[in-house]
Amino acid sequence: GIAQDLTMGAIILRVGLGFLPVLTFVAILFVFDNFRLLKFHIVLNALLAGAVAGLFCLLLNRWLLVETAMSAPSYARYFAPVVEETVKVAYLFLLLRRQRLGFLVDSAIVGFAIGTGFALFENVYFLFSLHDHSPLLWLIRGFGTAVMHGGTVALVGIMAKSRAERSQRERAGDILPGAVEIVEGKCFICHGIEGESSSPVFPRLAGQHAGYVARQLADYKAGMRKNDTMQSMVTDLSADDFRLLGMYFE
Repeated sequence: GIAQDLTMGAIILRVGLGFLPVLTFVAILFVFDNFRLLKFHIVLNALLAGAVAGLFCLLLNRWLLVETAMSAPSYARYFAPVVEETVKVAYLFLLLRRQRLGFLVDSAIVGFAIGTGFALFENVYFLFSLHDHSPLLWLIRGFGTAVMHGGTVALVGIMAKSRAERSQRERAGDILPGAVEIVEGKCFICHGIEGESSSPVFPRLAGQHAGYVARQLADYKAGMRKNDTMQSMVTDLSADDFRLLGMYFE
C-alpha cells in the first residue's frame, strides 16, 4: 500500500514536472497573439496533432528500423530526425495551405504547440521507459523537449509563412485586376475602393494584413462570424478570392 502510493506519487510528480514547462511556453506565446486571431481550439488541435505525430513517429521508426536493417545508433542519428521533423511539420503546412494562419506570430504559436504536443507524448513515453524518480531530471526534460521540439517547428512555421507572404506579394501585380473587379462589384459602397470606409460603422480595410482579411472573409462564408450583409457578399467567392482581396487591401 505505502510503497504503491509512493510509486504513484512519483509518477504524478514526474508527469507534472514534464508537462508544466511545455504548457507554460504555449501560454506565454498565446499571450503574444495581439490580434487574437487564433482561437483556443486551434492551439488545442495543434497540441493534439503534435501528440499524434509523436505516436506515429514511434510506430514508423520501429517499423523502418526493422525494414532498413540499420543499427539502432545509426538510425537514431541519421534517419529518425528526418522522419520526425517531416511528420511534425505536416499539420503546420496543412494549416498554412488552408490559409488558417494569418500572421507570423500565429505560425510560431501553432508551430510551438505542435512541437509541445510531440514533446508531451515523448515525455509520457520516457516516463514509463525510464525509472529515474529524480524531479530535477523531469523538470529539465520538460524544458528541454519544449525548447527543442517547439522551437524547431515554430521556426519552420515562421519561415514558411514568410515565404508564402513573399510569394503572394510577387504575384500581386498579375492578379490584382481581378480584385478590383470584386471590390467594384461588392465592397466599395461600404469599404471604399481603396479600403477607406465610407463611415466609421464599417471597418477600415486599407493596410490590413492580407491573411487577416482573408481569414475574416472565410469565417463569414463558413458561418463562424455572423453578419447577413457580409455573408451574402461572400457566398459566391472562393478562398482564392479571399486571398486576392487580402492582398489588394494590404
